[in-house]
Amino acid sequence: MKNILFTLALLVSFSSFGQANILNIKNPNTTKNLNTEEKDEFNPNETAERLSKKEEQNIERFRAAQDRGLSRFDLLDYDGAIVDFTKAIEIIPNIPYPYYYRGLSKSNLDDYNGAIRDFTKIIELDLYDHFGLNHHGIPKLYGDVYYERGNIKFILKDYNGALADFYQAGSIDPSNVYAVLWIGYTKNELKDHNGAIKAFNEVLGFGNAKEFVEDIEYYYTRGIAKFELEDYSGALTEFAKVIALDPNYDYAYAQRARCHYAVNNFQKAIIDSSNAIELNPTNGYYYYLRAWHNHKLGENLNACTDIKKAIELDITIGGYEYDEGFDILAACTQKIDGKLEKEHIEDRCYADNLDSYYINKDYEDFFINKDFITLEEENELSCSGTRIIYYKENKYTGEIFYKHENGKLKSKVNYKNGILDGSYEFYYENGLLKLKTNYKDGRSDGLYESYYENSQLESKGNNKEGYHYGIWESYNDEGELLQKNYYDEGGFDD
Repeated sequence: MKNILFTLALLVSFSSFGQANILNIKNPNTTKNLNTEEKDEFNPNETAERLSKKEEQNIERFRAAQDRGLSRFDLLDYDGAIVDFTKAIEIIPNIPYPYYYRGLSKSNLDDYNGAIRDFTKIIELDLYDHFGLNHHGIPKLYGDVYYERGNIKFILKDYNGALADFYQAGSIDPSNVYAVLWIGYTKNELKDHNGAIKAFNEVLGFGNAKEFVEDIEYYYTRGIAKFELEDYSGALTEFAKVIALDPNYDYAYAQRARCHYAVNNFQKAIIDSSNAIELNPTNGYYYYLRAWHNHKLGENLNACTDIKKAIELDITIGGYEYDEGFDILAACTQKIDGKLEKEHIEDRCYADNLDSYYINKDYEDFFINKDFITLEEENELSCSGTRIIYYKENKYTGEIFYKHENGKLKSKVNYKNGILDGSYEFYYENGLLKLKTNYKDGRSDGLYESYYENSQLESKGNNKEGYHYGIWESYNDEGELLQKNYYDEGGFDD
C-alpha cells in the first residue's frame, strides 16, 4: 500500500488552484501549484507497470474526478467540486488533496464543521510516516491544513483551538507570515493584548511584510490591543493610520473617540463620534458614545437626543462601558425650562378577588420613551395575589427596564394590561445574563433557561401555564448534567 500511495502522490496533478483563504486574505501557501515542488528521483512509469490493471484504472478515475473538482473549485462551483472530490475520496481514500479542497469548498459554503472534519482527516492520515518530511510538499500541505483549520475555528470563536492550529502551521512552515498575523488576531480575542502586539511586531520582520503597511485591519486591531492596555497615545496613532488609509472606516472614528474620551478630550471625542455617525447613521452605539461625551460637557439636551436615538436603534442602556447611561436618561426627564417632569407608576399587589390592593412601590424617578420605561431597582417584595403595574392610573402595556444599584441592567420585563406578558430577562450585576423566559397572562409559559455567572447553562426546560412541563435538565457550573426530570401538564414530576 505504501508503494501505491507513493506512486499516487507522484501521479496526482493539479490543473490550477483557486483562492484558498476563507477570510479573503491572500495566502500564497494555498495557491501554489504543488507540481512545482522539488520531486525525489523516482520513475513513476516503472512503478506504475508493477501495479495491477485495476489499480491503474483507479488511479485514472481518481485523477479524473479530482481534476474535475479542481476545475469546478476554480469556477467557484463549490457544490459541484464537493461532489467530485467526494468521488475521488471514494475511489482512493488515503490521498490528502481531495480532502483539502473539499474542506476549502465546504468552508466557502459556510459548512465550517464539515470543513474541520476534512482538514482533521488529513492530519489523521499522518502521511509523514509514509513519505518522510521532505516529500512532494507534504509538510507545506500540512502547514496549510492547520492554517485553514485555525481560520475556521477563529470564525467559530474557538480561539484556543485556533491559536494552537496557527502555532502548528507556523512551526511546520516558518515562512507563513499569515499564521503569525492570525496568532496576533487570536490573542487579541483572548485578551492577551501584549501577546497580540508582539505577534503583530513579528509580522513586520518577514520579507513580504510590505503589504501590511496598507492593511487597515492590521492597524485597527493593533489599536484595539493598545487601547485595552491603556496605551491611549499608541492607540490614537494606530487609528489615525487606519483613517489615513480609509477615511470612510467608521469603526476607526468610533474607537478614536473612545481614546479621546479616555484622555478627557471630550470635544475631540464628540467630533470623532459625529464622524462615525455621519458615515453610518444606523449604528446606535455611535449615538450612545456621543450622548455620553455630550453629557460629560454638560450638553444634556444633545445627550438626551442621542440617547433616545440609540435606544430607538435597539441599544440597551447599561450594556456598554459607559454604564452611567442611566444618568443621561435621568437628564431626559427635564423639560427645556428646567422643570422636572413628574409622572406616576405604581406597582400594585391585588388580592385574589381583585377587590383590594396594596402598593409594593410608588415610582417617581423614571424615564419613559414610546413603549418602555426605565426604573430604579425592581422591588423584591413578593405578591401572593395578582401583581399589576399602573402608569397614569392605567394598566401598563410595554417593556420596563430595571437596573441594579451599580447602574447595570438588572431585568427587561414585558407587560400587557399591567401584568407580565412576553419575554423576561434577568442579569447579574456584572451584566451577564442570569435567566431568560417568557410569560403569558401573568404566568410563565415557554422555554426557560438560567445561567451561572460564568455563563455556563444552569438549567433549562419548558413551562406551561405557570407549571413545569416536559423535560427539565440541570447542570453544574462546569456543564456536566446533574439531573433530568419529566413533568406532566400539572407540573408533577413523573
